[in-house]
Amino acid sequence: MSSEVVEEAAILCTPPAGEDFLMCYCVSEGFVSFRNPSNGSFYIQDLCETLQEQASTLEFTELLTLVNLKVSRRCAANNKQMPCFTSMLTKKLYFKPKKERSIISVIFHIQE
Repeated sequence: MSSEVVEEAAILCTPPAGEDFLMCYCVSEGFVSFRNPSNGSFYIQDLCETLQEQASTLEFTELLTLVNLKVSRRCAANNKQMPCFTSMLTKKLYFKPKKERSIISVIFHIQE
């Protein structure tokens, strides 16, 4: 009987299915996404810009919320677009900037 209790406890402590998934959509289901033929989609433009400018200072879902705001303020043929994301993250997600290597270490690495 005690082995049954141990097995049940192990089952309860396993991570749920879908844990630590994050799904990002350029637009909600049933709506259209806009794309500039020369610059690409509004969503990707704003996502890339936001990551370049603020990835090292904000948590990732905060970045996505900022992208949602930027895209929602754009207008194409009197139409608006509203991105969305679904988070099943269990922890905060940050991008840490790479440490810049000195020119000496780069030269040394090249010569090896």
